[in-house]
Amino acid sequence: WATSRDASSLSYVAIGQGWAAYGHGPEALVSGRFAELDLVYESLLNFSARSESTRVFQERMLEGQ
Repeated sequence: WATSRDASSLSYVAIGQGWAAYGHGPEALVSGRFAELDLVYESLLNFSARSESTRVFQERMLEGQ
């Protein structure tokens, strides 16, 4: 279900992440040369937040080593 058109639509509305192949992503991605590929789109805001969380996690895990 996670890769279905319905899940993509719900995910894109909720958090800005969906399957470009279903048309859920930036216009340039869903209508350009990547439109036929099954790519997962992640918004820049989500990417930034995930990157920051990963950085903090890694720093805490590696403290004192």
